[in-house]
Order: sequence, then C-alpha cells, then structure tokens
Amino acid sequence: MSQPVPMPALGESVTEGTVTQWLKKVGDTVAVDEPLVEISTDKVDTEIPSPFAGVVLEILVAEDEVAEVGTVLAVLGEPGGIVTPAQPAAEPPATIMANSALPAADSAPTPATGHQLPIFPPGTSRSTRPVPPPALRPASPPAAPSGPPAFAPIARSGQSHAAAPAAATAPARAAAPGRPAQPGADPAPQLRADAAGPSNGADSGSTYLTPLVRKLAHETGVDLNHVRGTGVGGRIRREDVLAAVPPAPAVPTAPAAPGDEDRLPRLRAIERQLHEVYQPTQLTSVAEVDVTDVMRLIGRGQRSFVDREGIDLTPDPFFARATVEALKANPVFNASIVDGDVTYYAQENLGVTVFAPSGPLVPVIPDAGSLGLVGLAHAIAGVKARAAGGALVPTDLAAGTFTLTAPAGPDLMLDFPIIEVPQVAVLSVGAVTRRPVVVGEGIAVRFTSYLALSYDSRLITPSDAAKFLGLIKQRLESGGFEAELSL
Repeated sequence: MSQPVPMPALGESVTEGTVTQWLKKVGDTVAVDEPLVEISTDKVDTEIPSPFAGVVLEILVAEDEVAEVGTVLAVLGEPGGIVTPAQPAAEPPATIMANSALPAADSAPTPATGHQLPIFPPGTSRSTRPVPPPALRPASPPAAPSGPPAFAPIARSGQSHAAAPAAATAPARAAAPGRPAQPGADPAPQLRADAAGPSNGADSGSTYLTPLVRKLAHETGVDLNHVRGTGVGGRIRREDVLAAVPPAPAVPTAPAAPGDEDRLPRLRAIERQLHEVYQPTQLTSVAEVDVTDVMRLIGRGQRSFVDREGIDLTPDPFFARATVEALKANPVFNASIVDGDVTYYAQENLGVTVFAPSGPLVPVIPDAGSLGLVGLAHAIAGVKARAAGGALVPTDLAAGTFTLTAPAGPDLMLDFPIIEVPQVAVLSVGAVTRRPVVVGEGIAVRFTSYLALSYDSRLITPSDAAKFLGLIKQRLESGGFEAELSL
C-alpha cells in the first residue's frame, strides 16, 4: 500500500518551501524519522524526516522546485516492495470513453460532492491540527484493445456534454489544428500534458511541463518552444523560464546593492503577511515606561548572576515576565482567529524576535507563563544562541500565541509591529535610553522605553489595549524582582 509524503507546515505564516536536495532516490529504503529531503523556506532550512518506513516509489517534486504546504512530495510503499517504472498507458477508444463517461440524456446531473472540513474542539492550536493528506492523482486509463481505434475529442471543462457523441463520429485520422496525425503514436504523453493546463506553445508531447512552469511562462510571456531545459531529461524548470524572460526597458535607477536577490523570499513573506494582517483592522497603542529601577537592579546584580547562572542579565526577561503576567490577567490577548473562529489558549507560548544572520526570526518559548525571571532569561538566551548558530528547527518557530518583538536597531526608540497572523496582538519594546524626565517639581535623568502594542480590533478594543499596557508599565515600574534573583 502506497502512502503520500506531503509538504509539512514549517511554522506560522509559511505557506511554501523549496526542495533543495533529495536525500533518498527512487528505490531506496527509508526508515521512520530518517531524513528524506531538505527543504528551504524564507525562515529556516531543515531536513524533513520520513513519517513512516517504506520504499521510495516516486518523487513528485524535483530539486529546486517550490511546493506549497500540503503538496505531495513523494510516494512511499511497503518495505520490500518492488519499484516498477511507470509505463505510458495507451489511450482507449474515444467512442468508448465518451459514451461511458457522459450521463444519459434524460438523467439529471449529479451534484459535485465537496470536501468536508474537519471540526476541531475549542482550545486546539492551529499548529497542532492534523493536515488532511492531498488527494492522490487519478489512475492511468486502461489500455486500449488491439486493433486501430477510432479516436475522438474528449469534452473539456466548460464544454457541452452533448457535443461529445457527435465528435465521436469524426474520422479517425482527424488531427488537432496545426499538428499532423501520427499513426500508431502513443497519445498518453499528450493527454497528460493537456490535462495539466494550456501548453503555452510548448511541445507537450515530448517534455512534461509542471503547472508551475506553465503558469510562470503565461505570466511572463515566455514561449516555451524556445526555452532549453536544464532539468533531468531536458525538463524545463522554473529557473529556465526566469532566465528566458526578456529584459525590461532600461530605466535610470540607482544601482542595486549586493545581495538584493537574497532578500526576495523575505520580501514575499512580508507581502503575504501584510495581505493577511490588513484583512482585519490593525490598530497600535503606545505607552512610555520608566525602567530605572530595573536597570539599577541589573547593574547591581550582574556579576553575581553571571557567576551563578553563566549568562548575562539583560532587560529582556523583565519585559517578558511583565508581559506573560499581563497575558494571564487579559486572556483576550492570548488568542488566535482562524476563518472567523476565536481560540483562547490555556498557556502562554511567547514568541521572541531574534536577529539571525539570515534575518529576523520568531522562535517560541513554550508555556512561558510557568517560568520565573531566571527561567525566562535562560530561555531567551538559548533561542538567541541557536539562532546565531543556525540551529533553529521548524518546531522552534511554531505554536506561538503572542509575540514580543523589538526594533531592528539597538538605537531605535519605536516601531509599529505587524501582527503574526493568526495571533491577535504583538508587543514591540523600544530601546532603553537615558533622558531627562520631569519628576515631581524637578527634572531627573531616568531610563525609559516605549511599548507599542498592535492588536486586531475585531477582538480587542482600545480600552483593552490601554489596560494591557498599563499592567506591564505598573509591573516594571513597581519593581520587586529582587527575590526572584536572590539579591
């Protein structure tokens, strides 16, 4: 029994990935959890383990091709099975297919049956929901009987069924416009290419073209008859089409900076995220917080904390601690909206933005509400170290319920963060700076920072946001962290 291997979900807002290398080839035996294929996304590069043991019967997505989440990458069979190469099936007589496939003239059309969406219980995180396996491709048509068959056109989508019987009486030697009939030729490759979509002028009978290549050629206006494929067996790949795109008219612009091409996946991810987040109405509220007592505590206890814990004491765990306490008091912020359904979560899975060499990432600290100040300090230091070393895995980026972020530069005081859909809020902490502040009747130099809270106004009101920011501000300014640090 064969089973499909779909492209897994590799984190929130990741909808596609590129197959960089197959670690197994057709005919190889693979064990459960053994690395099967390497996948690259705009957030992380990782090896995908095999979900079950078996023999690789077929690879459906070639290297360097892009596949969406849920797309079948390969088909595995039972261990010890014999891998037989697929043989092109001969086309059956068109008169038989037309008569058997069409309904009777006096029969009512049968309504199409839609896919039943799964129903999940409340409190279930989207990242833990099972992904229904994609439908397998239909089996090849049965072999044609011996003897010269009489071929006739097969009705396409949108073509009247009544035209098919009349077309079945056409002479067997009739050929498609612009292409002479080939006696005895196997029509199976032509049927397969036609079923995939419009040919865009390519010779579909000799080279199989993926739907992605056809769509890209149609959008860019590239004639596939003049494209030389560099893939296996001369197959035309996405890169071949992009290389054949005619250059645009020269426009005086500033020269591009080195490495701009490497940013395209990140730009596509930002574009997709903006489209998702502005589908609802995002609002942002800002508050200023005085963290002078926190910074003095860090300066006083830094040396003993490093000697005892082996890591530096920074303001990050203090902001994280105050945030998870506010989430416990305001569960409306610890939620998600998917297809209009609101899910509230029992634990606080805190996403923390870190800046890796490849760009910003948001690893998740599971159940951050159960950690104290020291535990949060270790968790944040751990994800930062793994991000700097490129050791993050897809599970580190999934299942977040709220995100704590910061501006990209250490001297930036404020930014307006974008919600990490399907979450409903994100908090940005600006740089901690020293500046003169009016205190009572005088002026004093204090450590301050700005808190920018972006939220989904479909669920959260401005008064909710003001209350949430007020709790964080009060917790940070009131102090009382000495006991947790043993100071």
